Amino acid sequence: MPRSRLLAGAKRRRAVSVVDLTADDSNDDKKNDNHNSKNKKSIKKKRAPKKSSPGKTKKEVNEKRQFRLRKSCPQSLRDRFDRALAQRMYLIRKEKVMTGGNQSETAAAATDMARPPTSSRTASTTSGANAAPSFYWKFAMLGSTGNIYDVCLQHVPTCSCPDFARRGDLCKHLIFVLVRCVGLVVDHPLAYQKAYITSELHELNSRIEERNNNNNNNNNN
Repeated sequence: MPRSRLLAGAKRRRAVSVVDLTADDSNDDKKNDNHNSKNKKSIKKKRAPKKSSPGKTKKEVNEKRQFRLRKSCPQSLRDRFDRALAQRMYLIRKEKVMTGGNQSETAAAATDMARPPTSSRTASTTSGANAAPSFYWKFAMLGSTGNIYDVCLQHVPTCSCPDFARRGDLCKHLIFVLVRCVGLVVDHPLAYQKAYITSELHELNSRIEERNNNNNNNNNN
């Protein structure tokens, strides 16, 4: 065989590319591993739905209190309760003010009571579960110093006195209203809260109206 033909054959053999047959298998294995790991991450344990408290609607369960719930009455408030109930204070007027465009449920016209007093600590009006009910109770209190203050029972109770404006917590006028006008005791859960949810406001309203009915019946008798 001529030498030129041998050289041409050798060049052809050198030009043949080497194919790694194991490369495809390893890539497939890597793809399968990645796919399995993604599947494991995507599989999550299904949590059981939270059970709502009996007697409460879904709206009440989801409603957020504007201040943290107090589980017990702080000692500082207990001392304030004692001082508030020992001082001479008088209720001048109380009324249930309707906020849905209706007039208040009192005989006396009070244009200055169209809206509750605002405070720097009072949260802004919200919508949804935290939306204010269509009423609030307003009390005109004669304090021990001879000044008249307005107390409002709403989602965040307010008072127009300087003490409430400074501390943003229950003052002696609010305590007087909760005890003397609503009929709560010191250890009642609604007596020492900084904020209420809608169902609690309705409970306070029921207590006030019940006491009003009892007083009217006693006066008639």
